[in-house]
Amino acid sequence: TVAKQLTEHHLEQHYLGCSRVFTDGSVRPSDGSSTAAVILEEAPSGLGSGLGFHASSTTAELTALGLALAVLVSITAPSSSPRSWVICSDSRAALTRLSALEKAPPLARRVAATAEILTKMGHSLAFQWVPAHCGIEGNEAADELAEKMHRGGNIQMTGVEKFDDARLLVARDIAARHPDARLAAGDRPARVPRSLGRREAATIHGLRTGSAW
Repeated sequence: TVAKQLTEHHLEQHYLGCSRVFTDGSVRPSDGSSTAAVILEEAPSGLGSGLGFHASSTTAELTALGLALAVLVSITAPSSSPRSWVICSDSRAALTRLSALEKAPPLARRVAATAEILTKMGHSLAFQWVPAHCGIEGNEAADELAEKMHRGGNIQMTGVEKFDDARLLVARDIAARHPDARLAAGDRPARVPRSLGRREAATIHGLRTGSAW
């Protein structure tokens, strides 16, 4: 595909000589299973793990990035020659968290701290967004491994805890307790258009809630 060709060209042009690492996070809404996977292009197999709770997709993707960095730290001895790595992810949201750490959740900051360990060892490190499902071999392999982890009966769990997704989990719990069964099930009404005046918007909200005021 065109997307694959453009991505491969970009990687060759900007990261020539870098070892490529691909990551992917996956969340299965049906049962809340959440997984993370890492593929090192130069390694025969990858590494996958589970989160142990129903995480957000961004948290799963950040977990995969953290897992990749932990793998790189573990396989590169302090005395080894510095290397260049490019970590490829198809999650813009996760990469954005890493580029704005002042507003990022604790998990993103821990991922950044692990990246700093690697750079202090003398290694060169870059993060690169890649499009999903366009035939990029490493990305497809990471996606397949993350999906496979859902079916694993005894998979290793990451150190990521529910606290890392506290905001999402609290919002889910509040929504599930809503007295309207439709809202509790996630069937939320469309937002009132911003273009409407205050009176019209109030009328719509009144009709929805069954309130006369």
